[in-house]
Amino acid sequence: MNFLRSLVRNLPMAPFRNWHPAAQDWLDQHAPDFDLIMTDHLIPMVYYRKTMPPAILVEQNAEFSLWERAAAVHARWYLRPLLAFEAARMRAFEQRACLAARTVVTLTPEDAALLSPLAASTPVEVIPPCILSAPLQGFTPPSPPSGKRFLFVGTLSWEPNSDGLLWFTREIWPQVLLRHPDATLDVVGRGLPAAAHAKLTQVPGLQLHGFQEHLAPFYAKARVIVAPLRFGSGFKLKVLEAMAFGIPVLTTPVGAEGFATGTGFPLQVCSDTSQWQTQIDSLLSDDAEWSHQSGIQLAGVRDHY
Repeated sequence: MNFLRSLVRNLPMAPFRNWHPAAQDWLDQHAPDFDLIMTDHLIPMVYYRKTMPPAILVEQNAEFSLWERAAAVHARWYLRPLLAFEAARMRAFEQRACLAARTVVTLTPEDAALLSPLAASTPVEVIPPCILSAPLQGFTPPSPPSGKRFLFVGTLSWEPNSDGLLWFTREIWPQVLLRHPDATLDVVGRGLPAAAHAKLTQVPGLQLHGFQEHLAPFYAKARVIVAPLRFGSGFKLKVLEAMAFGIPVLTTPVGAEGFATGTGFPLQVCSDTSQWQTQIDSLLSDDAEWSHQSGIQLAGVRDHY
């Protein structure tokens, strides 16, 4: 029913479901009292009217690209046409929002390149995120842990995270256990869907920890951090956090967006399953390579974030 109503309103599902008449009434009444409106993320632009003060739109993600990528790789193949249709609707909404804004801010150059063609008349600025507190180890690489513990951290109700985790446990983890039967995988994050929970509880060596207030103890024991995102966009703050602890991070090209520097990526980017296996074997067996990668990451955090 919501989908049909969203068609009538000419809105994609996400902004349609997040719109509330009371919020619209409040903004219509009070927006003229302000000089500027800043919307954090695309979705609040559903409330914006041309009669309101100028808007700065902070795009945490190029939202239409996220939907396009989901349509290309989603595990439920029968949903892919619907996701592609939703991506087209989101692109149209995102274009209207960018045209309405005075300035668009993105976190990554990749998102800026995606959004600039949507509204050539609107300036697009890139402002990378930063971490506001120093890593616990300063910027000195930690000593390699002796075990073979892997760590995944992320909000699991966010489908790019749960999809990536399921893909990793299906395509990569069985091969890891063949060569390293003592390896373990800690998963930290809230909101895991019931169907995914049922699958993950059957994975050997994997332990679900749910939400944890303090992550430092998990990072201290981890040998490798994995961020196996297959779709999504924007800057991945959980990857930056893991880098700041000095634990080598393995991720995909999607997970690495925004991290390119003049000297290349400060983390290991795996484009296929063979690269995942090669990098994992190296980080588990070679302490010198582990420390080298840890140092590169910490230097990247220090110099750029």
